[in-house]
Amino acid sequence: MDSNHTDLRKIKGERTRTRIVEAADQILEEQGIRGFSTRSIARAAGLSQSSLYHHFPDLDAILFDTMMRKVKSRISALEEAQSANVSEYFVNLFDNINESLSRNHSAKGFFTIMERAMFDPVFSERLNQMSRHIQASLLETLRKIGGSKMTPEHLELASFAVTILREGYISHVTMHGEKSPFNDPAGLARQVFALIGHCIDKSDA
Repeated sequence: MDSNHTDLRKIKGERTRTRIVEAADQILEEQGIRGFSTRSIARAAGLSQSSLYHHFPDLDAILFDTMMRKVKSRISALEEAQSANVSEYFVNLFDNINESLSRNHSAKGFFTIMERAMFDPVFSERLNQMSRHIQASLLETLRKIGGSKMTPEHLELASFAVTILREGYISHVTMHGEKSPFNDPAGLARQVFALIGHCIDKSDA
């Protein structure tokens, strides 16, 4: 009886936690990082602000949980695309990033998050922990795509390239918006993603 009661409480807690993260995700998409607060999340989730702290220690914990949810969703979508090689994976990755940038405001908080990480050691460590988790998932995906030819050197090169390309493109779009000095930044970026992926496919690293 006690065991059943504990299980029910755990299920209810997980449902409430999911409800909070889904509300936070919606706020990030519609308002960006500036609209992200315990008040706005509680209101969107239909909960009291104090109840949020029964499931998360602080607002940052909600932010990172929400960001990881987005990343996992993106990784799952890319795995379902079943890329034949690294070049194709890079192109699919770019299309996913570009679609996300055009659809919501969440990526527009990129600089805000990076700036805070520069001056807040605790926040920076949390961000690094999340990055390591993402890195592990990315390496596993690339290993599946490349098979035995993906040496540790190949994997590190590919994952570093993904990081640089992704952050660079998000930075460009965030800074310039529709006033980019380039005629077709999305088209150019897509070509760069494909080119770097192709070089990795052909590399003897």
